[in-house]
Amino acid sequence: MDVRNQARIQQAQQTAAAARAAGGVVEVVDPNDKIVISESFGTISELFFLTLRAQQVLSPSKVAREMHKISEKLHESYRSLETFEQGSQEREEAEMQVAALLERRLGYDVVLSDTVMLEDMLALARLTARWLLHVAEAPSSILPLPTPNALFKSIPEFCVEGVVDTLTLVAETAPQVLETLPVPMLHDFLNFVMAFSSSGEHVKNPYLRGKLLKVASFMIPRDRSQGFEFGGGNLASLFQEHAITLQHLVPTLIQFYIDVEVTGANSQFYEKFTYRHHMSTLLLYVCQYPAYRASLEQFIETSKDTFIRFVNMMLNDSHFCIDESLMKLAAIKKAQQDLAAPGYAARPEEERAEVESTLNEGGGQARWGMQQLREILEMMQMFTAHVPAPFRGPELVERVAQMLNYLLDKIAGPKCIELKVLNPEKFSFKPKELLSLTSDIFLTLSTYPEFAPAVINDGRSFKPEVLQKVVKLQRAHASHDDAWLDKLERFTKTLEGLKADEMEIEDALGEVPDEFEDPLMGTIMKDPVRLPSGNILDRATIARILLSDETDPYSRDRLTTDMLEEMPELKARIAEWLLSRSITK
Repeated sequence: MDVRNQARIQQAQQTAAAARAAGGVVEVVDPNDKIVISESFGTISELFFLTLRAQQVLSPSKVAREMHKISEKLHESYRSLETFEQGSQEREEAEMQVAALLERRLGYDVVLSDTVMLEDMLALARLTARWLLHVAEAPSSILPLPTPNALFKSIPEFCVEGVVDTLTLVAETAPQVLETLPVPMLHDFLNFVMAFSSSGEHVKNPYLRGKLLKVASFMIPRDRSQGFEFGGGNLASLFQEHAITLQHLVPTLIQFYIDVEVTGANSQFYEKFTYRHHMSTLLLYVCQYPAYRASLEQFIETSKDTFIRFVNMMLNDSHFCIDESLMKLAAIKKAQQDLAAPGYAARPEEERAEVESTLNEGGGQARWGMQQLREILEMMQMFTAHVPAPFRGPELVERVAQMLNYLLDKIAGPKCIELKVLNPEKFSFKPKELLSLTSDIFLTLSTYPEFAPAVINDGRSFKPEVLQKVVKLQRAHASHDDAWLDKLERFTKTLEGLKADEMEIEDALGEVPDEFEDPLMGTIMKDPVRLPSGNILDRATIARILLSDETDPYSRDRLTTDMLEEMPELKARIAEWLLSRSITK
């Protein structure tokens, strides 16, 4: 078995095969690391590595993907039968295709119903996980891991992937096996997941770390509708009892959400959403427990800047999902109207193919975007309820207000009629649910003084008439009790009053000196700072820019917040000028 061309755990991609040197010395990832390898191994060791290599070739994850594809094709083939006349040649060919697919699917079902085989695969996965922790010299507390040693760096990546693939296969095809695993085995698997998903130093491939955390999401207990026969079984209390997860899972999820933003892969933009879906699922599940919320609060206290970057990326994702999914819904509505129009069947084949493509492919994209958006809103609902402080800060408060205004305008504004598609559930479009989630976040933040000014300062999407309609819709839906609805209505009126006052203030100010205005936002600066390039911006403006791109917007040189120069004299002059007009901001 030659593994010299295999990617190593310490590499994102294998760029050069390991060169075997004389005397059994092998150079690994770091040319300064050298390990001595025996000329021969014992039978058990050889069989262990041969089994891992064979598992890589067979790939349990490929088995699961193939089974899923066959199921989808089988479903499509069953539906296509209805379009052919009984006794026609097309019908016979379609029936033969259904029979062939059904035979393949049943073959997979038979193999994967062999619980003895699955238990053997899980036993090997457990052995491999414990062995990898041993090679990594993990302490009894598992984390933090020591600096990777030479032997660990030389281990092929497929050793980690074998554990991940086995757990993925069992979770996706036989979840009832997963929920009945002994608690010590489940703890071993979580030890393995937490150790290597939380350490970018040990596992440099971000996608492999993402797969590890995906495995953790499979361990969330579910009900019978998702294949769990015992309500989660031994998984039911796993996350509450596993000490390492209680301490490290929340920080690991937040950090990985950031790390997967840029991976270097061509497909990184869309792939990041797949992994973030599993991160969101885990965060929403564990943060229902006080111990995890305490871990979240501690993380924000010690790593506030990291959490702010995390929320900023959530907001970026939400804007993309809003635009992508709602644009698709508008196109779907038009396609549905075309399909129902008289004479549709007589249209050219190309036109009909385009309509059907919009309904099928566009429908899938809309469904995906709606699901992602709902997860983001659910996370924001949870975060703003339990850890609201970062959302009130100058870095985020205006961005949060803009996103909420924008979404409310889209689903309740004058153009919302464009989204009224047939069978909206098919596309995971649930406007009542979106409206309720968005309003709840809106009202939670309304109790903080920084939020209302941020809402009315949004010149693009803040529209009092839209908020008035939201209140009416919420009353009609009876989505909340009267006290909640009354509070939302009062806040809406408060915003209307503040906007009227803001317009009076702008009239009273007259012409604002150029040196007092933020050159990017066109607003009066509250805390002016000088950039290394010599340009002056409001601190809140440059802080928001740096959340997504740590470069000077003028010179494109690297820039961090500690490089900003305060300008107390200019700040004082702005305050004096406002005071001279009897205005305090």
